[in-house]
Amino acid sequence: MSELKTEHPEGEFIVNLDGFPDHAAICFGDPGAEYFYYFFGTQSGDAEKAMDELGDQLKCAGAITTANVLFPDMEEDMSFADFFSLIGVEEYEYLGADTVAEGWIRFLYRDMEVMVSPTGDGPDGDWDVTGEELVKYNAAVSVMDPEIESANSDLADAVMFDETAA
Repeated sequence: MSELKTEHPEGEFIVNLDGFPDHAAICFGDPGAEYFYYFFGTQSGDAEKAMDELGDQLKCAGAITTANVLFPDMEEDMSFADFFSLIGVEEYEYLGADTVAEGWIRFLYRDMEVMVSPTGDGPDGDWDVTGEELVKYNAAVSVMDPEIESANSDLADAVMFDETAA
């Protein structure tokens, strides 16, 4: 995973450059931590500038972690049916090839939007989209409040793309 790490007054600022899915995730956290605090995502722009200038205005929008950390009762890889039964979710969307998030599943959990990459990264670092309805124990997961993420993105976009200078 390609990352940019810089020190910041609030902790270590991490930009995962190779995306989730197809954009950089702007996070704070310690390397090797079980989760990172998520603030906003972007496909371009100066994310480091936005975090430096807006660090005191942005709210934590969620976290990026793994399935077994977010759902500690998950003890092994699980079928979609067993996974959703375990967490008490009845509706989910399996994202297809017509999206940048092909192979991910999206659902609401406790009023938060959750996205899971059920099959994880392939051996070459690319998404391993098999179509198999299996959620791996250590699958990548993002959980966020869409309203906070949207507000953060609006603030960050103004700084990253210097919209006030136009």
